[in-house]
Amino acid sequence: HLVEMASVQKTLEALGVDRAAAEEARAILRGKTFWKITGRALARTEYEASIKTIWSFLPKKDFEKTNHPRTNVPHIFYELKKLRPEGSFHAFLWERASTEENTDGKISAIIAAKNRDHLAVIADALGARVENEHCVTDDFKSFSEAETKIRSSIQRAIS
Repeated sequence: HLVEMASVQKTLEALGVDRAAAEEARAILRGKTFWKITGRALARTEYEASIKTIWSFLPKKDFEKTNHPRTNVPHIFYELKKLRPEGSFHAFLWERASTEENTDGKISAIIAAKNRDHLAVIADALGARVENEHCVTDDFKSFSEAETKIRSSIQRAIS
C-alpha cells in the first residue's frame, strides 16, 4: 500500500493536480478518526538509540476507543515514518482484533529499514517476506515477544 500511495502521489504531481485538494481527499478516505489513532500511536512511540530504531505500539483498546479500523495500519505507519524520520529502522506493532479462536488477539508488526540489505536479513530472521520497503509479520503472542524477536533480528542485520 505504501509504495502504491507514493506512486499515485508522484503521478498526480506530474499531472499538476492541486496538492491541497489531494490532501483533503486523502483525509476524507482515511476517515475522521485517523489522526486520533495516529496520535495515540505517536504517544506510544520511542527511539532506541543503540539500534537506531523507532518503536511504535498500538494495543487493541486504542482501536476500540477511537473506533478506527485496522485496515488503515499501513497509512498510520507511513505517517509515523514521516513524523519520526531519525531511525534507521521503524517497527510498528499493533494488536489484532480478538476472534472466537483467538480471544486475546495477536500482535502484528510492520518493520522498515533504510538499508534494503538489512531489511532482507530482518525479514529472513522473522520468516517474513519483503514487500517494497518493509516487511509484515503477524505471529507474535505478545508485544514483549514481538519486541524481543524484532530487536534480535535488527541486531543480527547490523552486526
